[in-house]
Amino acid sequence: MKIIYCFLVAIFFISCSEIEELISSSEDGEVTIYASDKPIVHKVEKPKEVKRFFIEPENGGLNNPFLLAFVENLKKVVRKRDTTAFFAMLDPNVISGNATFNKGIEAFKQYWQLDQPEKAKHFWSLLGKQLELGGVTEEQNGRYYYCIPYTSSNKAFSVFDYDFDWYHTGVCIKEKSIVYEEPNETSIKVGTLNYDIVEFDPNFGKGTFCKIKTIDQRFSGYVKTHDLAFTDDPHLEIVEVESEYKIVAYTKQE
Repeated sequence: MKIIYCFLVAIFFISCSEIEELISSSEDGEVTIYASDKPIVHKVEKPKEVKRFFIEPENGGLNNPFLLAFVENLKKVVRKRDTTAFFAMLDPNVISGNATFNKGIEAFKQYWQLDQPEKAKHFWSLLGKQLELGGVTEEQNGRYYYCIPYTSSNKAFSVFDYDFDWYHTGVCIKEKSIVYEEPNETSIKVGTLNYDIVEFDPNFGKGTFCKIKTIDQRFSGYVKTHDLAFTDDPHLEIVEVESEYKIVAYTKQE
C-alpha cells in the first residue's frame, strides 16, 4: 500500500512541475492544460521586465601611456593644491563655467576662485574625487576628448531612452549603497543602490544625506551624499594639443 501511495504522490509532483514549467515558459495569453480528458484554461500573465538605469564604473582610454602619465601627474598636483603646476596643465584657451563660457587661464582662475585658498577648497576636493573615479574617451561632432568623471559621459547616458534633467540627476558611485527610509543610519533600510542613476530632490539639499528616487522607480529614500556623483557638477575635458595633453575645459553639462 505504501509503495502505491508514494507512486501516486510522485506522479502528482511530476505533473505539477511540468505545469509550472509550461506556464513559466509561455508568453502572455492562455495556456490549455488537460487533466484526464477535460481541458483547464489557465490565464498566464508574465511579470513585466523593469529596465534598470545604471552606469558601472569605467576608466577607459588610459592604455595610452602619455595620457595615463598626464592624469597621474594631475592627481598629484590636485592633492598638493599646487596652482602653479595646475595652470601649466591648462590650455591657454581653457573654458570654465557653463553656458557663459569664460576662456583663458586668468578667467579660469577667477571663475573657480583659485586665488582665494579658502574659497577654492571645494574646487580641489571635488576635482580630486572626480579624478579618482576615472574617465572615458568621448566623441562629439568629430571632436575627441577624455572626459572625467565617467559619470558625466554623454556616451554613458545616450544608451537610455529617457529625458534626464542634468540639474537633478546623480549616479551612485558605490556598490551596495544603502537607501534609508529617513536621513539617518538608524533608519529602516529600504534597499541598496548598485551604480544606479537617480533623481534627487533639490529642496532637501546635499548635506550628509541626499533625498533620491531611482529612475526605474524601484527605490526612494535617502542615501549618503558622498556615494553619489552629480551631473550638475563640472566635468574635465583633456585633449592632445600639439603632441601634449592639456585641460581644455572644466564645465557643466549643457
